[in-house]
Amino acid sequence: MNKRTNFSDQQKTTYLIGNIISGIGIFMFTLNFILFAINFGNFDNFDQQARQGMFLSFGGMFLIIIGTGIKSIAKKGLAGSGLFLDTEQEIEDLEPLNRMKGKQLNHTLEEVNLKEHLGLKNNEIIKIRCQSCKHLNDEHDNFCGGCGVRI
Repeated sequence: MNKRTNFSDQQKTTYLIGNIISGIGIFMFTLNFILFAINFGNFDNFDQQARQGMFLSFGGMFLIIIGTGIKSIAKKGLAGSGLFLDTEQEIEDLEPLNRMKGKQLNHTLEEVNLKEHLGLKNNEIIKIRCQSCKHLNDEHDNFCGGCGVRI
């Protein structure tokens, strides 16, 4: 399996296109409210203003949803997002995301000392080897766990 550490150029381009489409949708949706505020109290051509407002609102929401979907597919890949059922391709598509999540987790674990946080001491575990059977026993054991001889 080919391990990738970064997203492909095609994924990056598709993600950018999804951002642009979402941005246009947000602009259209917001523009509807701006035009409403500018024309507040003006009932000339009310039907046309209502149709324009509906077009901007629903068109903007539609573009936001489409752009977000495109970004999700670009980020996870076709198989990783569930469009195709191919487990090997899914693993390959999600490789950069999983690698990134692993790095984030490692960074978090480096920042937090779990033993100290949980109140555990950083003591070493000492084992004692039985002279009879060579079984490793904890230092506090009185009898061997392998053969039962007194340690």
